[in-house]
This record gives sequence, structure tokens and C-alpha cells, in this order.
Amino acid sequence: MRDVCEGLVEASRRGVISQPQEWFEHYELGVGYEGHGTRLEAISEYQKAVEMSGGDQDAITSLAHAYAVIGRRAEAEKILPDLEQKAKKCLPLPFMRSRRYMRGWAKRIEPSTTGEGPQPEMFGAFVVS
Repeated sequence: MRDVCEGLVEASRRGVISQPQEWFEHYELGVGYEGHGTRLEAISEYQKAVEMSGGDQDAITSLAHAYAVIGRRAEAEKILPDLEQKAKKCLPLPFMRSRRYMRGWAKRIEPSTTGEGPQPEMFGAFVVS
């Protein structure tokens, strides 16, 4: 998984350099950083993606997830009302995914104090017991 994420990080860095105003490049870079275990960098890129996209649901959900994983749960919870409003207008998958992330990660993972270093695979939180 790390090799895939390293490749995604490198490709997305090139994308951000060539198209710095394209929110999706920042989002993909955030996904790569998160998969690589560098959550603080992921948060920075997700914040840019949310701002530049005008609030894309996947970017918002990913930001909430990253906050929750590093123990900044209050910040993650502040994002949820916005997702609830968006979910009323369209397919609620990102909102539901954010709830699953937060419940799953809160139950199973001791948050990193720095957001760095080895982390569990990012998709493990989809299954909530």
C-alpha cells in the first residue's frame, strides 16, 4: 500500500505544480499523504481542496476523517453539520462514510499525537462493528 501511496503522492505533486488551481490535484495529494501516514500534510491538502472546490463532499469527508484519526475529533464534528445539509440535497454517501470513519476509527485506533508515522490502512474504517 505504501508503494501505491508514494506513487500517488509523486504524481499528485506534479499535478499540483502543473495545475495549482485544480482542487482535485490537492485532494488526490491529500489521499496519497493519508495513505502514506502523513496525516498533517493530508489535512493541509484536504483544506485546500475543500476551499477551492466550494465544498466538495469527498474533500470534506476526507478532511473530517483525517481530523478524527489524529484525535482532533471536535474539528471533525464541526464539519458534520455541513455534510448533513449536503446529504439532504444529494446522494448521502460521503456523509454516511464520514460517520462510519469516525465511529470505526474512534473504536479501533489509538490516535497518533503527531499524525505521522505508520498508520492502519485507510479503508479499514469502512467496516464498523
